[in-house]
Amino acid sequence: MTSGPRRRQTGVSSTAPGSSTALWCRVVIADGAGTTIATWTVGGAGDPDLDVVDRIARLRLDTKSKGQSLILTEVCPDLRALITFAGLADVLATA
Repeated sequence: MTSGPRRRQTGVSSTAPGSSTALWCRVVIADGAGTTIATWTVGGAGDPDLDVVDRIARLRLDTKSKGQSLILTEVCPDLRALITFAGLADVLATA
């Protein structure tokens, strides 16, 4: 028996401060006036993959629908290459 329909998780996993995982990027969410409303790190063991790009892109769609913006900072070269490979370099703003 299930408790209801399953919903696909669209968030991005973040790393705990002080963890030994690799930093892939930092995510900043800003409101329409440009005020930062959330910020966190994204990383994991090893290299990022296209699933990470997919989750960030979905988060970008969600923030845009709410009038917010998503900015990636400190993007590692491997994640930047995957974002470019996926054709999302113009969509996922980096600072």
